[in-house]
Amino acid sequence: MKDLTTFEHAFITIVAEKVDALGMRQSVFANKVFGDTSGTRIWRKLRSRDEYRALGIQEAYTIAEVLGIPLPTLVFDVLHEAKARGMIKPD
Repeated sequence: MKDLTTFEHAFITIVAEKVDALGMRQSVFANKVFGDTSGTRIWRKLRSRDEYRALGIQEAYTIAEVLGIPLPTLVFDVLHEAKARGMIKPD
């Protein structure tokens, strides 16, 4: 995969959908992942297409932990779903 930014956007989009499917408020999820002080602001910035903010590996690990999914499984699932939905091009 050549464009990791595209994968990051797909990852965040699909994770946000998983959060909704769990019935968890986005702000509650954000505070669990990024902390109470700035969690909602960071999560909003990550979901925004207007300004880029990279997702760190520790943040991705914490996201997976909060969702109750091992990180390798989450990345695998997101990659295949994103390809199936045309969010990223197959290799």
